[in-house]
Amino acid sequence: MTDFHRIKRSVLLSLLFTLASSCIAHPLVQSGLESGEENNLLGLLLLGGPSLLSDADPGFRRMFVTAGTTTGEMNILGPGTPIENADAFCNLDSNNPDPGSLFKAMLHVGASSGRRGPCSTPNCSGGASEHVDWVMTPDTEYRRSDGTTIIGKTNLNAGIFPVDSTGLAISFSGSSGDYWSGMNSNWTLAIFNCGLWIQGSGSDGIFGDPTATNTDAIAVGFNDCGGPLHLLCVEQ
Repeated sequence: MTDFHRIKRSVLLSLLFTLASSCIAHPLVQSGLESGEENNLLGLLLLGGPSLLSDADPGFRRMFVTAGTTTGEMNILGPGTPIENADAFCNLDSNNPDPGSLFKAMLHVGASSGRRGPCSTPNCSGGASEHVDWVMTPDTEYRRSDGTTIIGKTNLNAGIFPVDSTGLAISFSGSSGDYWSGMNSNWTLAIFNCGLWIQGSGSDGIFGDPTATNTDAIAVGFNDCGGPLHLLCVEQ
């Protein structure tokens, strides 16, 4: 749970306590309570308080591979930029485990050019400061779409997994479905990226294997940009 959510929870519980105490102290309420019942009522109100705070951070984020596929020419998916269209593709996909949450596509679109990407140097030697609109955060646990299968925790100083060293605890997905990534195995922008996702047949783009636990998880080969592949979507 983040500091923000802890503070919000504390403030809301304090307000709930004040409200409950005020209600119980009211003469009309007191007249209807037997001795000791006011304490029981206050306790019930406070015990019920946390259930009102359903937006508390669960402490992890989910990932899923889309059921649908797209070519590398993502600028034609919708009216937005390629990355905006890819994000919309994620959120509208039938594999989305929670339409009430926001998911973003794990694509490298050039961190140094202000689009989206994790690293401008191999494995983010400069830490999270290299992230641009990146989909993962440092020191965060990620799970599969079922919400229980733990994939692993990102590095302490950057929102990436150590795929080139210890690897993933569990793969992103239990079923095959290669996805567009545009990344090298060290999380930097690959030269094969479908022209930053605006080119179709005749260009190539790097893809990842969601069933792998090593570097293949983000960069296993390249595919013609006119061919259909999935997207890997990450909860925000």
